[in-house]
Order: sequence, then structure tokens, then C-alpha cells
Amino acid sequence: MMAHGGEERYVDILFQTAFHLWDLARTGGNQVQEKVYFGRLKFLRPQLDRRIPEVEKFDQFIETGKGVVKP
Repeated sequence: MMAHGGEERYVDILFQTAFHLWDLARTGGNQVQEKVYFGRLKFLRPQLDRRIPEVEKFDQFIETGKGVVKP
């Protein structure tokens, strides 16, 4: 589902929503949902120029190497 109004897409809102759902899945131990929302965050992240707290936290998570999926 894509949040949009006319030609303008609200990627920041989609990112924030996915971030909070990802965080809930992580703390709740739901690995399937965690992977789904993590994938959504990785897809949306390059589309954001604006720095919001969720973007900062996600970037930190990736930079620490925690975003690497281990077999």
C-alpha cells in the first residue's frame, strides 16, 4: 500500500510507520514481521532526503552492522 496524495508521495510517513512496526516486531520477537518491515525500510530509505529521528536510528542500526542478515 502506498500513501500518496496526487503526485506527491509521503515516503516519510511510510518510513516512520514501518520503523515503528519493525521496532515492535523486534522487541516482540516476531522474526517474520521484523524481516518484512526491515525490507520495507531498506526500500524506502534511499527515497528520503529529510532527516527524521527514525531515519537516524535506522542508519545507526545499519552502520553498526546489525542490519546484516546472517545465515
